[in-house]
Amino acid sequence: MNWRSLLIGVFVLIGVWALLPIIAPSNEPIISSWSGGAGSSNSAPVIRGAAERQPAVDVSQANAAIDSYLGGLAAAGQWSGAALVAKQGTVLLAKGYGPADTPGVTPNTPETRFRLASITKQFTAMAVMQLVAQNRIELDGWACDYLADCPAAWSAITIRHLLTHTSGLPNFTDFGSYEPTMAQPTTPEALVARFRDEPLLSAPGSAYRYGNSGYVLLGYIVERVSRQSYGDYLHDHIFAPLGMNDSGYDLGNAGIAQGFAAPGVPCGVLNATTLFAAGGLYSSVRDLYRWDQTLYTPTLLPDDLRAQLFTPQVGSYGFGWMITQRGGQRTIEHPGLMSGAATHIARQPESGITVIVLSNLETANVDVITSQLISLAQSGGL
Repeated sequence: MNWRSLLIGVFVLIGVWALLPIIAPSNEPIISSWSGGAGSSNSAPVIRGAAERQPAVDVSQANAAIDSYLGGLAAAGQWSGAALVAKQGTVLLAKGYGPADTPGVTPNTPETRFRLASITKQFTAMAVMQLVAQNRIELDGWACDYLADCPAAWSAITIRHLLTHTSGLPNFTDFGSYEPTMAQPTTPEALVARFRDEPLLSAPGSAYRYGNSGYVLLGYIVERVSRQSYGDYLHDHIFAPLGMNDSGYDLGNAGIAQGFAAPGVPCGVLNATTLFAAGGLYSSVRDLYRWDQTLYTPTLLPDDLRAQLFTPQVGSYGFGWMITQRGGQRTIEHPGLMSGAATHIARQPESGITVIVLSNLETANVDVITSQLISLAQSGGL
C-alpha cells in the first residue's frame, strides 16, 4: 500500500467516526457531564450531542418572539400564568402573564406559586428512587412488603408497576365519590382506603392505564419507609437542597395563585390533599428550572438510577415522565390538569431546550403552548 492509499484510508475512517452519532443515534437517555447543580443558575449545563453543535442563542430575538406569542394569548383570554423557556443553559424568557388573584391586583410572575397537578408525579418518582438508591425500597419488590394489611389482590403489584401505571389499580379520581368530596381535606390513609377494596382492572404488569391511585400509594409508601410525611420528605431531600423555596406540598396556606375556570371566574375548590402524591404539589417556574437543571447531574440520584426515570418502561412512560417526540426531537415531559390549573414541563436534552408552563387558567391549552414555545426556542424566534 502506497502513502496515498494509506492517507485516503485514514480520512475515510475519520469521516465514518464523525458520522456515527448521525447514522446510529443512541436511544439511551442522555446524561450531562455538567458539574453544576441546585441553584447554579449562572452555570450552563454541558449537554452531550446536538446541543454542542448549536449556534449561539440570540436571546433578545427569541425573547421578543416568545413574549409576543404569550402576550397575545393573555390578551385574548386564552392564557394566564407564568412561563420559562431556556436553551443550552440560557434563559430566553421567564415571565408572568395575567392576574394571580381574583381582584386582578397581583400579577403573575416567575416566582408566583402555582399548583402543579400531575407534574407532582415526577417528584414522587424521584423520592421513591432515592429510597431505592439507599436500599430501603426494592424497585421490583412487592408493594405489599411496605404496607400493613395489604389486600390479597395487590400481592402481585411491584413498585415498578406503580411507577409505570401498570398496577391495574382503578383510578380513584374517576369514582363518582371524588368530585363531591374534593373540597374536603383528607389523609393518605383515607385516600388509599377509597380504592383498596376495589377489584383490579387488569393483572399487574399486563396493561398501561394512566391514573392517580398508583402514585398516591407510592407517596404513602415513601411516608412509611422514610418515617416522614410526604411533604417533609420532599422538603428535606429535594426542595431545600436545591433552593426551591417556592415549592412544597399544598396544605392550603402557601400563598398559591388563585385558579380560574375562565378569565375572571374563580375555579371550584379542590383541596390538594385529595390528590396527595399524585397531584398535590405547588412550585414556580423559577424553581422548576432549578429542578430541570439538576436533573442533568447526579446531585439527587446516581446516574444509573436517574437514567431509568427517563427511559420508557411501557409505551412512552418512564418513572413520572413521558418520553415523546416534539419538533423532531426526543422530549421528556409531563402535563398536569386540575381545577384551576393547567401545567406542562418539557425537556429536550439533545438541544438543551426546557419549556415550563404553569397556568392558573384551567382552560389554557398548555399542550399547544408548549409545542409553540419549543418551536420558537428551536428557531431562535425566527
